[in-house]
Formats: sequence, structure tokens, C-alpha cells
Amino acid sequence: MTTLSKGVFRSDNEMKHILVFSAIMLIIGNANIATAGNWNSSSSEDKITSDDFFQTVQQHLSVQKIQKCVVKDNRELERNPNGYVVAPPKPYSSIDLTGQHQGQTDHFKNAELFAAYLHFNSSKFFFDDDNKKGAAAISLLVNWAENHAFDEVKGPKEWTSVSSNRYSTYIVIGSALNALFLLDNHPHLDKTRKAVIWDWLETLIDKSFIKKELPAGTAGFEDKEQRVNNHNATRNLLLALYAIHKNDKELLKQSNKRIMRSFNSVKNGVPYDANRGNWALNYTNLAVVSLTLHTKFYSLVAKDNALEKKVKIINQIAKFLFSETENPNQIHKFAKKMLADLRKSMTASRISGGIPTFILGV
Repeated sequence: MTTLSKGVFRSDNEMKHILVFSAIMLIIGNANIATAGNWNSSSSEDKITSDDFFQTVQQHLSVQKIQKCVVKDNRELERNPNGYVVAPPKPYSSIDLTGQHQGQTDHFKNAELFAAYLHFNSSKFFFDDDNKKGAAAISLLVNWAENHAFDEVKGPKEWTSVSSNRYSTYIVIGSALNALFLLDNHPHLDKTRKAVIWDWLETLIDKSFIKKELPAGTAGFEDKEQRVNNHNATRNLLLALYAIHKNDKELLKQSNKRIMRSFNSVKNGVPYDANRGNWALNYTNLAVVSLTLHTKFYSLVAKDNALEKKVKIINQIAKFLFSETENPNQIHKFAKKMLADLRKSMTASRISGGIPTFILGV
């Protein structure tokens, strides 16, 4: 297994061998803005090296199953043998972030509980052949699908970011796509249940602008923010996951072009997300997670001409994140800009620590 030294990948070769899933291992961003659709970075055409994306990932997973990580400290597992989420979370079908509900975080908690429950049970099935846990994961997916979880999200009219409204939905989508890799061989995941789950996911993916660009004027600050920051990286990680499930080469290539906007927005290891006031390091962490996972997924099925550049940038962000988490000496000068200040409560007077425990689920 790849090891990190203060957040730095020690070699490109090691980068190629990092685990595919964050659930298992528990973003030409400086151009002037015109209209949505002209944000894709030009790059040389990468060669697709796999004819069947899904099976390539499954083969990679089979290796990971054999090469299990050694858990040095089992105390938490011994205290919580059934995981941290014992009961399956109930689905929210409609989320209202307007008026008196503005700023509520219940939907995030709901999405995170979904991710944690799904991750634990699907992983127990995949790694330990626990059919009961696998069945529990599938039941959760079907229940949320049948109840149209996260189908409708109402955001404040003053918000200029449809992506902000849907970030918790990203957690749900990513968790589900990841789990479907792990649960593929479970006897309960038949055609009927798969159809129910995929009908729901297709709706969420469409409403969350995963396959299409954010409309003009809806990408946050200067209509640029969510086209280069962690939102962009996360959406295009999800697009890559979707493309692998569907074996869609064009969508896979599109995800790579769009995520290059996030890579190209990083300056000396400092991503665009570092301007986010007292959440600067948290968002920096979210950015590097999605950038890293997309890089690994993409390199599994394509010859990535930008791999060396990507790994260098990931290393730089990781160094910045770990360094500033331990000794926040530089982050203040970036965070105080608050370029994406959607909430008056977001200030630069207090910088939240980095490396947060935030389960994206993919």
C-alpha cells in the first residue's frame, strides 16, 4: 500500500498504486469568464487503454481484496464492531434551504450517515464476504431510490451557485456509485433492484449537473468559483465514476478536461479553495481528495498524458495542507480574501483546522 510522508507521494510509481476508493481507504481556472461551456482546458488526446471500464476497476479491486491493509489499532473497531451507523438513515426527499431553513445542516448529516452506513456494509460484504451486511447496503439503496431521496432541493434566490445547493447530493451520488462497485456480485443486487437504483441516480446526476456544465451565472463568485474549486473537482470525480459504470469514453474524457480547470487553478500548492475564510483548509482538503481519486480512476483506464503534472500538484497541495494544519502561518493571507463569501458568518479571523473528517463516500 502506498504510504504518505507528510502528505507527499514518494514517487509517480507509488501514485499509480494508491487505493481507488476513499470509502475503502477511509479542481484553465484563471481565464476571464464569459459563458458556461467555454471552460474546458485544452489538452492532448489521451489514449483509452481499457475496453471495459467496469471490469478494469473490478480487477483492480480484486487485488485490493487480497492485499488487505493491516489495521495497527483495533480499539475503535472493537468498540464499534457494527460500525458507527447502526440503523439505516431515513431518506430526505425534499430539502428546503430558503428562508428560515437557510443554513441548516441536517441534509449534510443525512447524506453523511447514508455514506457511512453504505460504506461500512458494502465494504464488509466485499472484503469479508458478509452477505448480510451486503443485503443491508442494497436495502438502503433501494429504500432511498424508492423514496426519491434528495430529489428536490430549494436554495435561496440570492445564492448564485446551484452547486452549493447540491453538495450534499454529491455525497449521496458518490457513495452510491462507489457501493455499486463493491456490491456487484451480491445475489440481492438483481436486475430489478439495479433498475430502481439507477433510475434514481440518473435523476440526481441530471439535477446536480454532473454530466453537463453549470449554467451561466450559477457558478458562484464571478461565475468562476464552482468551475475551478473543490465543487468542480468533486462533480468531475462523480462524472468519471458514472462514465466507468456506463463504459462511456466521451464522458470520461470530459471529466478529465473539466477537472484540469481545478488543477490549473492551483498556484504553488495553493488551490482556489484557500480563499474560503475560516473554512479554507477544510475546502483545501476536499479539493485534494477529489483530485487524487480522479487521477487514480482515470489512470486505471486511460494513458494520462498529464499524470506527472497532476501528481506534482497533488503533492504540493498535500504539503501545503499538512503544513498549514500543523502551523497555520500562510493560510491567513489567502483565507482573508473570502472571494466566495456566501455567508456573512464566514470570516478569516479563525481558520478551521485542515484534514477534516468529512466523508464524501467515494
